[in-house]
Amino acid sequence: MKVIGAIDIADNTQVAGWLAGEEFGESRFVRIFVDNAEIGTAIARNFRQDLKDKKISDGNSGFRFIFPRPLDPLVGHDIRVEDRDTGIGVRQTNVRLPSVISANTDGKESFFGFDKNFVNIRLRDGFVKDGVWTIWPRVIGPADFKFDIVCTGAEINEFKVSSERSPYWSALGLQEWTVKIVLTPEANVRYVVLKLTDDSELANRCKAVCSVAVPAKIPSYITSMTVENVTRVSGPTSTIEQFAVSGFNTAYRLNEILKAHFRKEFRDFKNCLDWGIGAGRVALPIKHYFAPDLRLVGTDIDDFNIEFGQKSYPELEFVRSRLLPPLPFADQLFDTVYGISVFTHLTEGVQFAWLEELRRVVKTGSPVIMTVHSEMALFDVSRSRGDVLLEVSKFGFSDSLIDTNLGSKLEAQTYYRSTFHGRKYILEKWSKYFDILACYTSANVGVQDYIVMRAK
Repeated sequence: MKVIGAIDIADNTQVAGWLAGEEFGESRFVRIFVDNAEIGTAIARNFRQDLKDKKISDGNSGFRFIFPRPLDPLVGHDIRVEDRDTGIGVRQTNVRLPSVISANTDGKESFFGFDKNFVNIRLRDGFVKDGVWTIWPRVIGPADFKFDIVCTGAEINEFKVSSERSPYWSALGLQEWTVKIVLTPEANVRYVVLKLTDDSELANRCKAVCSVAVPAKIPSYITSMTVENVTRVSGPTSTIEQFAVSGFNTAYRLNEILKAHFRKEFRDFKNCLDWGIGAGRVALPIKHYFAPDLRLVGTDIDDFNIEFGQKSYPELEFVRSRLLPPLPFADQLFDTVYGISVFTHLTEGVQFAWLEELRRVVKTGSPVIMTVHSEMALFDVSRSRGDVLLEVSKFGFSDSLIDTNLGSKLEAQTYYRSTFHGRKYILEKWSKYFDILACYTSANVGVQDYIVMRAK
């Protein structure tokens, strides 16, 4: 018996196509194999006008099979379909999403517009005991990237590098190195800088995110914070020390980005807005270490941390924000604006409302720096929620996941989301409000991208 068919769609959530026999009106059963293991059966009886028009069948030969569990998007998968009764196979296909979304590998533009030719150093964890810091920076770059780390403001007691090949970076042809550094800060230094040194053009292009920093000691302003302050911002697994390290390093990195793209630092501005200040994780080190004379205003929808900040940190201005604009500020009041982990939590409509409002309160030509979820965060989520990856691949955006961390503590519990952007989407949609100058991949604690912009 003659059986013909084809696979039209194959991704990490489903396979769809058609299967037809010689006799019109005869439904065929389809066996689905993934990596040589049978995972289910479907009936090819969905109507498709294109099949009827081509006289392949009476049109009732289409099938769609949703996988019981999304396939891991970070590795390749072989998907095979065959007729149940005859064993005749339909054209086999290979699904390897990273090769699809990695631009600059085959000359085709991806929906991310992702540039894998990057390098950065990131720092999230560290602790200090008896004046000695132990930290674990991570370096990401091409597999053949050669680097050294130089330290300013401390004596290095221990330096150890280990190589890692995570599925995500491996799929993109990149390498990750974990560096353990034990150091003793020099007397009278306020903070220690660790720079990734390399003379290559690649490292020079990414130099704004090729250094990290830690304070010489745990800042005194952290001691008044509670676990509740921290978890409402960074989640239940974050500690006070991690909160201090990540907040300081984000403040340092923002300052480096300002120098690289605007030839200014925080101390060169008069009024700055921290949009989504939380408990002051980033604003406090900016004020205490980099710009003591800067007027730094922070807004947030979290009443708990706003009340805490108003009572605990008079050097900053903590202002309540509604879930939707406007903010209680005059037009073009601020010289610079940054927002860390805010656009990672907004629905699409709310996002545009806030983009318009941020443009209103910042001066024309001023720096605006925001973060969005990186591809690494998206791929990690898509291991269990492949529909999110499909949404981003199709529309450039996904806001379908509700974030239960801070979101569960808000009156409007569905407001707070886990939101994902495609790079191409940002370049197209956000450019209405701002000139986009740079996108630094995975440069904020390893799971968020910095989007560097100038107000139009």
